[in-house]
Amino acid sequence: MWGDKMANCNNFYSNNINAKKSNSNKSCPLFSNGQSLNIIAAATANVLAEQFTEKEIAVLALFFSTLGDALGTIAAANALLCNNEQDELFLEETLQR
Repeated sequence: MWGDKMANCNNFYSNNINAKKSNSNKSCPLFSNGQSLNIIAAATANVLAEQFTEKEIAVLALFFSTLGDALGTIAAANALLCNNEQDELFLEETLQR
């Protein structure tokens, strides 16, 4: 049951992404600004809402909130740790010159 519903949502998302890719400027990334992401998020939410019950939507909302928090944590930690390493390497290279 969930598999069929997710397949329908995935098909909708894939079709819209492929249309966006074919119409987009090659030099711009797929998600060139926050407004595009908001539109995609709202459209995806609407498609999901049509496919699932209220209880299933609530579970999906919790899942995606947790996923977003986890991705934010990973990105922040990577930025903090990676930037420090890059800064240290840059400093070492600069001092060796």
